[in-house]
Amino acid sequence: MIKFFRLKDFQKALFALRQPIFFEGIEGELFERCQSIAELERMVEFYSITSPAFIGHNHIIHMHRFLSSFVIVFVLICQLAVLSSCKKDDSGTPSNPASGFVTDIDGNVYQTVTIGTQVWMKENLKVSKYRNGDPIPTNLTDDAWNSTTTGAYAIYNNDVANNTTYGKLYNWYAVADSRNLCPAGWHVPSDAEWTTLENYLGDSSVAGGKLKSTSNLWNTPNTGATNESGFFGLPGGNRLVNGTYNFIGYYGDWWSSTENSTTFVWSRGLYYYYGLSYRNSGYKQGGFSVRCIRD
Repeated sequence: MIKFFRLKDFQKALFALRQPIFFEGIEGELFERCQSIAELERMVEFYSITSPAFIGHNHIIHMHRFLSSFVIVFVLICQLAVLSSCKKDDSGTPSNPASGFVTDIDGNVYQTVTIGTQVWMKENLKVSKYRNGDPIPTNLTDDAWNSTTTGAYAIYNNDVANNTTYGKLYNWYAVADSRNLCPAGWHVPSDAEWTTLENYLGDSSVAGGKLKSTSNLWNTPNTGATNESGFFGLPGGNRLVNGTYNFIGYYGDWWSSTENSTTFVWSRGLYYYYGLSYRNSGYKQGGFSVRCIRD
């Protein structure tokens, strides 16, 4: 059967609830999931558009593809503002911050989610430049990764597919750099801001499950995972101080901006076997994921 999405339903699901949009085909099966505007645009490009592009709420977009002997027809109702809301200036500032999306200096588009009084990116950071356009060093050898005291990033196992799914792994020196990782109007959360998030979700003993995606990217049992918060925490693993990559599928680790000592920094971890959110101390040379929070 064909699923019709009214404008208000589409906007409510995508922008208010911050949940993935599911497109269903004539068999009623799950066909495609879009978790960000960038994915939506890629899907629209992949399935040919046979009617005028997004030019008003009474216009529709038909996307079709032959799958076996069936023609899958998708009907979406939307406005120009839905896709035009992602325009940015050179600093990566969204033209409409209330739209539920933010764009970085590279043009990566991130869906956002409101949790309590905070607004978070719903995806891990992928940016390769600081806010002013300066490139962040990468492709460091294990020895260079271990010894550097300046900002750098890595991609898990140097596999571009991991960048697409999990984002980049940054050392803390990149987090602390005055040129800024996050787009204008956003910043790397402090330890206190992570604590505020956990407390809103019931405290750290239960927050982990509410922050974890229910995706099968997590190894079983993915204890307690509900994604009740809409945070979509994924197990992107990390890069250890010695340069090796570990724990993809098992752990997700995120930096805070708060130092614990001259050597360590507070971070947060989600794990496949527990429903807790862990407050850890990470070596500054380590590579963790980054989520940005709105100022």
